[in-house]
Amino acid sequence: MLKRSRAATVHTAAAMTSAADRPAVAQPIPDLPSLIAAARSGSADDVDRLGAVLVECALSGTQDAGVLLAALAREPALLLRLDGIARHRDYYGYLPVRRGAWVDQACARFDAAGGCLDPVVLAVASLAADGWVRERAVAAMGVRPVPELMPFLVLRTADWAGPVRERACAALALALHWDPGYVGFAGPMAARLVGRTRADFALSQVNAVLSRLTDEQFTRLLAGPQPLLRRVVAAQAGRFRLPELVHLALAESDPRTRDLLAETAAREALWSGRHEFLHRLAAARSADVRAIALAGLLRAGLADQVTEHLADPSPMVRATARFAARTAGIDVLERYRALLRGGRVEPGAVLGLAEAAVNGNAGADMARDLVEPFVADGVPQVRAAAVTALRLLGVPTLALIAPLLADPVPVVVRAAVAAVESAGLQVESAQLLALLGDPARPAGARRALYRLCRRQHSALRVAGALVAAAADDPKLVTWATGDLREMAVPGGWPRRPSTLRVDLAGQDLVPDLETRIQQARPVLPPDVYNVLAAAVA
Repeated sequence: MLKRSRAATVHTAAAMTSAADRPAVAQPIPDLPSLIAAARSGSADDVDRLGAVLVECALSGTQDAGVLLAALAREPALLLRLDGIARHRDYYGYLPVRRGAWVDQACARFDAAGGCLDPVVLAVASLAADGWVRERAVAAMGVRPVPELMPFLVLRTADWAGPVRERACAALALALHWDPGYVGFAGPMAARLVGRTRADFALSQVNAVLSRLTDEQFTRLLAGPQPLLRRVVAAQAGRFRLPELVHLALAESDPRTRDLLAETAAREALWSGRHEFLHRLAAARSADVRAIALAGLLRAGLADQVTEHLADPSPMVRATARFAARTAGIDVLERYRALLRGGRVEPGAVLGLAEAAVNGNAGADMARDLVEPFVADGVPQVRAAAVTALRLLGVPTLALIAPLLADPVPVVVRAAVAAVESAGLQVESAQLLALLGDPARPAGARRALYRLCRRQHSALRVAGALVAAAADDPKLVTWATGDLREMAVPGGWPRRPSTLRVDLAGQDLVPDLETRIQQARPVLPPDVYNVLAAAVA
């Protein structure tokens, strides 16, 4: 048992009782979905507000408490954040605000009721910093299990305190034994705790229960809305027939679950010799599933069928197809040449030729001659693939790449920017700033151009940030204003002075920089403007 002095116990109980007797101050309850959304991705204060509203609703007896508890049970990551706030105490005085007062209110109600069995109060009491309170709350959960309390119980099975952990493990094992349906609530948190110290017990119990479920229950869990639970269930999906496995893999949206299902299906298809299911997987939208299927075909000795994917959009799938082609004794470069000389050229064929030429250390000049004409192709994806292929081959030239910076399609501009950066090409400042400041260009293209400006000399970085700060794209404005502040007023500790005056000294590559600073003055903070104006004075 956890050791604690009797005097400390009496003092804490008296403090909690007085808190329970204190009249609660009625506050307006915010919109619950927005409250949960703010706590999910917001600051610690947002999580603390969620806990305060949860306890307030429970103490006032409203139905919103059950709604919030059910929402927490469905979101393990949010529950972990709430647990961190609840158990934190400002022992060393480095936090300006002590959070978690709502935990004390719930513990006071728990003590005043002599082990209250209200689910919300039990849930919050299980998050208390006091190990004795956590142990009593877990013991009360085991007396009358509630589905929404299963994630809290799973969380305590990894508790650092031995008595709390032992009580929680026993309560979880009994609850899952009495009702295997509780696995739908315990599974996501058990999967979320994978990798933590002392967290193996909960997952082992979940896996043991999954093996006892009927096919209907198993299918219902695999089709549920919880990705974490689907990953745990997919690890035991070998009980399904092969057609069902393939269908589930092709329809799954979670990447890790989809890969588990595809691996199980490919293994079954390989062992049973039903290669037609491997072909179905090879036509999937997911590149990972296609690669898994091609690996199965390759192990089945069907390398000639794998080579049909040499022009696949995924680099991983193309690499698998090239390996299969070499295994089958096929000339990869000749196959790519035939693909590029055909009627309709796929972007993957252009990229595959460059990858084969680079990896094979042969045919680079031939590949460049074949790829260069596609820089002017009418399909944007093919143009972007051609630019990327030239970058891989290491032969992009400014005369070939610079016009593509003005391409109307962002994917082409991004490929051109990557080629310019890779080859260290110097683009004219006037051209780059004119393209960046053109309001008719798509936002994605202007963002790519601004990333190129950020990697240039100091004068062009400042000029590009001034142009971007006046754009109508909120993300671009945020980037630009942040960069200007960092250049003008560097952060960090200890404070360091701005080096703009030294960086801009003698650089006349952007002669109108002083004019640009004056034009951007309305959108610049005063301290940033003063530093910029002094740097070019």
